[in-house]
Amino acid sequence: MLESRARPLGSESPEVSKRYGVVLFITDEYGNALVFRNNKTREETQKVRGQLTTPQETLDPNERLEDGLLRTLLEEVGGFADRIKPKFRGTLLFDISPNPVRLVCFEIQANRKSVKLNPQDIQEVSSPRWIPLADIDDRTMRIGKWDIPLFRDPLPVIAANVLRARETGKFILQQY
Repeated sequence: MLESRARPLGSESPEVSKRYGVVLFITDEYGNALVFRNNKTREETQKVRGQLTTPQETLDPNERLEDGLLRTLLEEVGGFADRIKPKFRGTLLFDISPNPVRLVCFEIQANRKSVKLNPQDIQEVSSPRWIPLADIDDRTMRIGKWDIPLFRDPLPVIAANVLRARETGKFILQQY
């Protein structure tokens, strides 16, 4: 699926996270992204129940990037009828103190009919839907007395990077 690497891209300096994560944007032939509803709240990863998200996982210690990508697909999506080719779309340092995570972002462009929604982990996400990639933005939703982002952070930044990488072919390295 991907070229094997011992570790994803990144520096070995102490300022850079030693934790890595995979973020996937599955896009269709109409320019839409597959999003899911979060079923759980996890303060340490800034995940809120009801927010919209894309498939993403933190890599286990010593897990190869290719293996983490495959695990994320199986756990949160299920699979594809057609062969897929993930496209690297940049990295992002997601500074969730005290444990920042270096997110490695990929886009999987697929025919919508080839996506086989049969996730192994049905506890984390539900309610899959397709929305225009350009609509992943900074909108909020109200939960009780709080306004929270409709899309899990940092998805709006990553969605903009996916669109920019498609247009320019340049991969973005950012700190969020």
